[in-house]
Amino acid sequence: MKLNFPIVYKEYRPELNALCAAAVLLVLLFHLDVEWMQGGFLGLDVF
Repeated sequence: MKLNFPIVYKEYRPELNALCAAAVLLVLLFHLDVEWMQGGFLGLDVF
């Protein structure tokens, strides 16, 4: 029994750099205990 999976082409997507940077920044702000970022895991959700 041979499984036929579709070929997935992975290519660099530069437009995702800003999204990744925003996610990392939000996680850092959460860990720095910024007052307006209480209890939020928005950075993880974005990432």
